[in-house]
Amino acid sequence: MLMLAIRLFLIGAVAAIAGAQPASQSSTAAAPPDGYFLRVTSASVNVRSRADRNSVAVTRVARDSVLIGDGEEFGWHRVRPPAGAFCYVASQFVLDQGDGVGLVSVQSGALRARVGSTIASVDPAHGEVQALLPSGSFVRIVGRDGEWLRIEPPESVRVFVAADFVERIDAQVAARLRPAAGGGAAGDPASSAPAGELPEPPDLSGEWGRKLAAIESQIASESARDPLDADWARLAEPLKPIAAQREEPRVALLAARWVERLAQRRSDQAVLREARQITEKESRAAAQFEREIGAIGRAREPETSQPAFAARGILLPSFVVVGDQRRQFKLQDPFTLRVAAYVDFPPEAGIDPEQYQGQLVGVQGHVQRDAGLGADRVRVSHLTPLRPGPASQPSRQPR
Repeated sequence: MLMLAIRLFLIGAVAAIAGAQPASQSSTAAAPPDGYFLRVTSASVNVRSRADRNSVAVTRVARDSVLIGDGEEFGWHRVRPPAGAFCYVASQFVLDQGDGVGLVSVQSGALRARVGSTIASVDPAHGEVQALLPSGSFVRIVGRDGEWLRIEPPESVRVFVAADFVERIDAQVAARLRPAAGGGAAGDPASSAPAGELPEPPDLSGEWGRKLAAIESQIASESARDPLDADWARLAEPLKPIAAQREEPRVALLAARWVERLAQRRSDQAVLREARQITEKESRAAAQFEREIGAIGRAREPETSQPAFAARGILLPSFVVVGDQRRQFKLQDPFTLRVAAYVDFPPEAGIDPEQYQGQLVGVQGHVQRDAGLGADRVRVSHLTPLRPGPASQPSRQPR
């Protein structure tokens, strides 16, 4: 009984001492380790990504907002990102775990977390890199802009505020003021409330975890291949039993996310295959067009190895009669279809024009201008086939 009385006395004494503590102490903010509190003294102050007035303004804080600093350099305080600040990461490398949690999944290296801004438009693809996130780390997803996710700044990220617009304060003053809520109304509790601790990466040391790690290694190897050659269906099959098991729930969840991701990659692969087929078809058409243009150009321009011709064209029968003499053949331009010249083949030339009918030829000989015909008359001495035909033979020399 004596020991029981002593215990009751001690419990009552402790309770009395706790109740006698001032109420203000229970709400006093604890001093941050290796840091200090800052009060914003200007009506509205930009918080920037670097200690430079030309750097990105990541957010804006109002007068009497409280920031936590951990260093000062060149007139700037290095501070933790205020509530509302965010970074960008490429969504393709983050597996959605639900409840606003994402799991970083990269085959090699690390995922770049790039600067975001609540007050300015920035291009994430060219933004400053603020942190490198290793594969397997978790992030808190707070929004999405197209192919980019907004995440809470990782623990290592720091931003900067000009020393001219803040002052150092102690913990008691900080407790009476309000925490900075970037991009919104100052002191808004909803904007500064913690989102909760991120989960630890799944433990892959178990039986199912080792199987998942082996498949992730194969996924990394497959990703190095041409996108159209990757066999995502083969890798998705062994993931399904891992996702269905219940012995290692977090491993199962990660495997299920991988199944979804590989299904998306297969869909993207089909789109890419169709796009590549269209591109190849257009490339073949363009190459054919270039060949045809080249052939036309070569046909229009005399070859340096060939002698100068009095006329050239497709050799065709002609029924134009001048006086008592009948023009039996003509040369027709293959592009304009106009008559380039009317040609005679005297017996002494030793040329049989019949075997060259329908072929592109060049002729040499005596040229006579004939305004009545609207084209030259050529008494042929030499004929040269310019495009070999099935019946073409070397041209004959005069006997």
